[in-house]
Amino acid sequence: MNILLITLLEEINPLGLLHIATYLKKHGYQVTTAFVPLNPKEKEFGMEENRMIDEQEISEIINLISSKNPSLIGMSLMTIHYYNAVKLSKRIKEIFPEILSVWGGIHPTLLPDECIEHADIVCRGEGEGAMLELVQRIDKKESIENIGSLWVKTKDGILRNEIKPLTQDLDSLEFPRFDWENNYVLYENKMQLLNKHIYQLCVPRKGQIYDVMTTRGCPYHCTYCCNSSFKKMYAGKGKIVRGRSAENVIEELEFIKNEFEFVKIFNFQDDVFLVRKKDGWLEDFCKEYKKKICLPFVCKGSPREVTEENISLLKDAGLEYFHIGIQNSDRVNREIYKRTTSSREEIIRASIVLNKFRVVGRYDVILDDPFSTDEDELEVLDTLTKVKKPFLVSCFSMTFFPNSEIYKMAKEQGLLSEGKDGYLLKTTFAKRTYLNNLVEISPRVPACIIKFFVKHREKKFSETLLKVFIYLYFRYIFRTMYTISKYPRALRIVKNIRFRLGTVLR
Repeated sequence: MNILLITLLEEINPLGLLHIATYLKKHGYQVTTAFVPLNPKEKEFGMEENRMIDEQEISEIINLISSKNPSLIGMSLMTIHYYNAVKLSKRIKEIFPEILSVWGGIHPTLLPDECIEHADIVCRGEGEGAMLELVQRIDKKESIENIGSLWVKTKDGILRNEIKPLTQDLDSLEFPRFDWENNYVLYENKMQLLNKHIYQLCVPRKGQIYDVMTTRGCPYHCTYCCNSSFKKMYAGKGKIVRGRSAENVIEELEFIKNEFEFVKIFNFQDDVFLVRKKDGWLEDFCKEYKKKICLPFVCKGSPREVTEENISLLKDAGLEYFHIGIQNSDRVNREIYKRTTSSREEIIRASIVLNKFRVVGRYDVILDDPFSTDEDELEVLDTLTKVKKPFLVSCFSMTFFPNSEIYKMAKEQGLLSEGKDGYLLKTTFAKRTYLNNLVEISPRVPACIIKFFVKHREKKFSETLLKVFIYLYFRYIFRTMYTISKYPRALRIVKNIRFRLGTVLR
């Protein structure tokens, strides 16, 4: 039987969908994957606002379905893709009513009642096992009504099957691979066969960065994150944090190096890369990585894992950037986000360790949070003035994703505002407020300048001066740095210069 999997994610490297496609192919099924990046991250720079799929794009997808004649269509989506998924699914069902449709991904997992209205089946949680069982039963013309993790629409109502236990042996799932003969992409308003050239045009930094995951699951339970909901959903269903063997990960990295000769850096997407330090995995991995891969890489974790021992080991293997979440003030982190992983003192200490080994820290900050005050943001700014340069910041406007713990908290307290419920991509852009702007520019200017603007924030001249600086910064400096970031050698030169200037910029 033929299967068509569609992803609306902005990335042309959606790990979840590729895992399922690879897993089904391993078991002998013909799978076509269609990438529909309606809001690509790589245009001039940054991310475009969310938009609705148009009729020409839908027509291209319909033509692909006609040519492939699948028995099953799966669609992967997050909350920001919900309205496009509804529109596309409705048109597909009108034209191909006989084809079964399955929705999967984070949004269908957390809001299956909403999603089952528009799909025949909703797959909740990890999908490899459930999808394989589904296609095997369809192939054998057996009942599909009692498959774990699936909600199935029947003539008698909706069957809500219990979620399957978590897969503990990740090596058994195979690592995701592109299938160039059966991968299609909606590019320049045309659905066409994906090749490496088009791939490079559709992904950030011309494909030089490649995402990999060595683990699944997060040990923490921040209220704004889907992981807190997943933990409750999978209670009693197996160990939450699971990892691949070092050998299996190295095998994938070697495959990627051969398959994508233009890849220059690996981005490990694990929620906490150092979570497996105790079992000796990290030492084994770093040894093999340095010997067989020898490319720079990025990973993330909490400040508590940033020790001289750990960072020395990672740096020797190729670590260039380490991602840490500041998120908000200590008060908001503790009382609202339930983050027990860091404090401002730990973040500052971690930055000193990273700086010692010439690793750039990248710090996440959540802005526009109605739970926080100006005093909370001022504390974040104070932390950033004490963090060792050079560093980067990633700013996110607080978005209350449905069914998350913080969504429920905000709803109870009347703090939800229109457009902040996660369904609109543009809400992830932080507002251009005075303090938000200071957070954005904090990595690029000496700490004394941030302190100056903070001290004079009530003065009209200060507000005017900051607006001019922000305009010039985003008009020229940001664009220049974004262009440089596409060229690793040039970026490395700039980074070395910034390390030398780090002391002066304080």
